[in-house]
Amino acid sequence: MLLPTHIASGYLIAQVYINNFNLEGVSSDLITTIAIVGSLVSDVDGLFGKQLKNHRKTPLHTPLIWLLFILIIFLIGFITDKRKMIAFSTVFIIGILFHLFLDWFGERAAGIRIFYPLSKKQYSLFPLNPQKAAFSVFPNRNNIKKYREFVKFYFKNKFLIVTEILIILTAMLIWVKQI
Repeated sequence: MLLPTHIASGYLIAQVYINNFNLEGVSSDLITTIAIVGSLVSDVDGLFGKQLKNHRKTPLHTPLIWLLFILIIFLIGFITDKRKMIAFSTVFIIGILFHLFLDWFGERAAGIRIFYPLSKKQYSLFPLNPQKAAFSVFPNRNNIKKYREFVKFYFKNKFLIVTEILIILTAMLIWVKQI
């Protein structure tokens, strides 16, 4: 999925959480920020990959690693009776896991390693074509043509595009309604 969709999903996660849990003493803005950060943090690995097709081959795109990390933080919050830490870690992990779900759901070039470190196999709902993303993560003069080809390839799947648009529009409508 594309960056705006991940941001919108983090916002939606925060709104669902805020509207369904007693957040006495916890800032809604902070919950929203943490959910959005959670929905984006996995893509930090894009800064380290030499090619776009490889950016999901790090522990940042693996559910088991994140679940272990968040379990430790959640336990610390539970043991120390820090309700805020539990709330923050909950929306953070939901943001991360939803990011991973969207990457599994919408990826066309490099799926996610659901069972890493037990397996290095990449999974995606749709067939993967890593050759379509065999170029530098950052656009430059040398790879702009490959970026255009990748965007055309990505946008050929109308179901994905409609899904992304619906997620973004839903977040925008909820945001506008709250203003």
